[in-house]
Amino acid sequence: ANGPFKRLNIIMLIGYTAETFRITITLFFARDVIGLTNIGAIYVAYFVCGFIAVPFWVWLGNRAGKHVALATAFLIVAATSVGIFFLGHGQIVAFTVLFLAKGFCFGALELLPSSMFADTADVDTVLSKERRQGLIFSVSQMVNKMGQALGQGLSLNLLALVGYKAAGGNGADALWWLRAFYCLLPVAMLLPAIVLLRRYPLTKLRHRRLQRF
Repeated sequence: ANGPFKRLNIIMLIGYTAETFRITITLFFARDVIGLTNIGAIYVAYFVCGFIAVPFWVWLGNRAGKHVALATAFLIVAATSVGIFFLGHGQIVAFTVLFLAKGFCFGALELLPSSMFADTADVDTVLSKERRQGLIFSVSQMVNKMGQALGQGLSLNLLALVGYKAAGGNGADALWWLRAFYCLLPVAMLLPAIVLLRRYPLTKLRHRRLQRF
């Protein structure tokens, strides 16, 4: 009966799958398509950007609503992915800038869903008259792991299906599929999640009303 909880699980299953799909093949894309040999250093900056951005996402969540903030993060990730699709070999600076823009959203993807699941626990408390926060967070973590497994499995198996070789020496066709999988498929996954977030029922105002019970 907890509609926001069910919707949020669907949203985050999509989100975790899309994000893990992209992360799993980032090394291959950066090396074989962009020509970047030291993705590790950029990943350090990626996580630093995510950490620095946390106060912004907290502010936006409080100001506009957590679902709006999360949808904004998904939109930025989708937009940067489309931008990366048009980059060519050697455009390392442009790739780094867009990649760090994704890192800016990393804080939102780690912070906001947990807070939103906590809000759905309040809905459960009103409906069931029980305190089952542990169950809520257990299910949310299960969805997280399912998304990670789906993202890893889909990305690597799809690359194998089109003949991509992780060791290198790939032809133009395999590299085009790598580009499409890395840049466009996660966007296609995120769009339904963004639509579901736009209709997310547990707004800030409704949550405040629930807390009065």
